[in-house]
Amino acid sequence: SFRHHARNNPSGDAAPPRTMVVAQEMFDTLPVHVFDYTEDGWRERLIDVVDADESAPSGDPAEALTPRLRQVVAPDTTPAANILLKDYGPSSPQKGSVIEICPEAIFLIQDIQRHLEDTGGGVALIVDYGQEGTGDTLRAFSNHKQVPLTSYPGGVDITADVDFFALKETVNARSNIDLTTTHGAASNTSRIHAHGPVPQGEFLMRMGAGEMAIKKIEDDETTVEDANAVSQAFKFLVSPEHMGTKFNVLALAPKRDGIFAPAGME
Repeated sequence: SFRHHARNNPSGDAAPPRTMVVAQEMFDTLPVHVFDYTEDGWRERLIDVVDADESAPSGDPAEALTPRLRQVVAPDTTPAANILLKDYGPSSPQKGSVIEICPEAIFLIQDIQRHLEDTGGGVALIVDYGQEGTGDTLRAFSNHKQVPLTSYPGGVDITADVDFFALKETVNARSNIDLTTTHGAASNTSRIHAHGPVPQGEFLMRMGAGEMAIKKIEDDETTVEDANAVSQAFKFLVSPEHMGTKFNVLALAPKRDGIFAPAGME
């Protein structure tokens, strides 16, 4: 895995190679903890098993369904609630509020940041669906269609929106720390800062996607079918009603005085 590689990548005496990391729909696959704010406070959602007796619609065991999974709200606080909500929970929650917290995403973005700093100031691009904040987004897909979360365990894709605010704040909190205390004086010139996020549509347009699409469509060798395919793909990637605003882009790059943000992140 990248985390294992980043933590066990000795450079020896030679200058380490600079790294470019591209994470396309990677963070949304990481596990999340989901919490509901109830009249008793925050309670974590858990997965429970409905046994054969409970699943009988009329109480007759002969009518019992196959034992299956279901989501339940914990009757009391859990270790995850006690630990995670202290640092990441909202200050004034309302009854019915839902928050998702992904510790693995925090660990991974920290590993990427540390690896880029240790290799002399590389860059990273995080592209995923999500927003600056969190909510009730945990869901499952099968054959490109949304299905119940607990259906077909191991046979569906489970995903949750990425909290870009948490990623950005994690990176920039570390970026603002005086790294000389742990990495030596030279490291201050290679500290990594988070830029963005910006909607995918805006990012692609700033990077010349519109000009590239027009150039391809107007090429004499482009067939009508190919031109239509390029046009449809372009609209799907940049238009707000499709992936243009559902996906966001976050960049990690060296932070130096007087240096502007990476291309596409202005």
